[in-house]
Amino acid sequence: LVAGVIGTTWGLLRARAEAAEARRQTAIAEAVNDFLNVDVLAAAAPSAQRGKGRDATMREVLAAASERLDADSRSGGRFAAEPLIEAAIRFAIGSTYHALGEDPVAEPHLRRAYELRREALGEDHMLTLRAMNALGLTYLQMNALDRARPLFEGAAERGRRTLGAEHPDVLAYQMNVANLYRREGRYKDAEPIYVQNLEASRRVLGPEQGGTLDNAINLANLYQETGRYAEAEKLHREAYETTERLHGEKDPLTLGVANNLANDLSLLGRLEEAEPLTRRVLDSKVEVYGPDHPSTLNSMSNLGQLYDQLGRDKEAESLYRQALAARSRVLGPAHPRTLQSDHLLAANLVAQERHAEAERIASAAAERAAQALGEHDLNTLQLEDTRALALLGLGRAAEAERRLRRIVSALSDRLAKGEDAGEGDGQLDEARVHLGMALAKQRRWIEAESLLVSAVPKLPQFEGRTRQANRFVAEFFEAWHRAEPAAARAKQAAEWRQRASSAATR
Repeated sequence: LVAGVIGTTWGLLRARAEAAEARRQTAIAEAVNDFLNVDVLAAAAPSAQRGKGRDATMREVLAAASERLDADSRSGGRFAAEPLIEAAIRFAIGSTYHALGEDPVAEPHLRRAYELRREALGEDHMLTLRAMNALGLTYLQMNALDRARPLFEGAAERGRRTLGAEHPDVLAYQMNVANLYRREGRYKDAEPIYVQNLEASRRVLGPEQGGTLDNAINLANLYQETGRYAEAEKLHREAYETTERLHGEKDPLTLGVANNLANDLSLLGRLEEAEPLTRRVLDSKVEVYGPDHPSTLNSMSNLGQLYDQLGRDKEAESLYRQALAARSRVLGPAHPRTLQSDHLLAANLVAQERHAEAERIASAAAERAAQALGEHDLNTLQLEDTRALALLGLGRAAEAERRLRRIVSALSDRLAKGEDAGEGDGQLDEARVHLGMALAKQRRWIEAESLLVSAVPKLPQFEGRTRQANRFVAEFFEAWHRAEPAAARAKQAAEWRQRASSAATR
């Protein structure tokens, strides 16, 4: 009897609590809808009295809504005693700013939403975890990885404990943990999370649900970054065909995966397939996002790299300069994407034998990268490598050698610690090739040979830099043969010349 009474009482209390929670959520939703309809949509309407005889832009609407929300949240305002309503509105505004690529503006809204929900609902509540994850996404986009990490890992750990490991929200949180690890170069840590998450998403959500597609795309991105291009293409193509069928060719998810698929094709040497897809994606992103959106600038940079592979240096340079100017303005001069644009432009100028200009750009960018990211960050080391290549072109081989030895040592240390299994490994091969070039320029034949013949074959097969490296090795053996005639060196020169010729005609 006692057990029955307790069970009945508990059931009644639980039902009342659930009903109260439902009423609270309904009231919050109504208040949010009222704010959006009365305040936000009013800001969007043309008003001659306010000097707006045209439709307001989304950014103008969000700015007006933010200003009004700040006023309503102060002491005496209509939301001063309604923290969950303020949190819901700030979450909506911050998420919209994030979608527009305006993460520095999104951050204070999402941070406040997280703080309000944590104080009112507790750290483990579903809404708190969603705000926690959204704030982490903003920090990830801003490259504030140390601030993103505890948010992603905390949301995933708390979500597993309170919601279960296969809850849709938790699957998204775990995927973002893997995204963070991938950004940090921790590929070995990221891959098993993606694989397990994808299996669970397909089982729980279905193969065509957005969370499943997101996870498949991110796993494919990891394959691409670790040189497994055929595996990347398979997953990217499956996701592209699905998103285009379900959402259309100009949906943001479709554009993102189309961009990645074009990169796969380029890396596999299928440039004729990659170019029209890359151009179409860029044109669509300009239309959908605008010319300065970070995603648009990624595609602009990708098209520049494709032109580089096709030997269209001037067209690539123009795109690199546009992307660099916009990224400097939108993301800041020390953001990794901006630094990547510095590297690509400097490398392009080296290919055009404009070495002094290339050295100035790479040098200035390397200093910014070292201050913002650290001397051993992959972005810093890549810029230092490009700077050394420019120094080679300026005839300063001994100085280039000193820099390249430091780069090779730093990259070797990272790999020895297991910090990289993809991009860092590729950078080490390239740096070793450049060090071999520096030694060859100083006629240190035996040292140069050891590096060149071991590192050049490891470069990506279809890239322009690989063709150039093959030609360099052929010229190296020819020069060595002229200085110290030997039949073996003449034979090696002919073999490398043939290899360079074969690569150029692919």
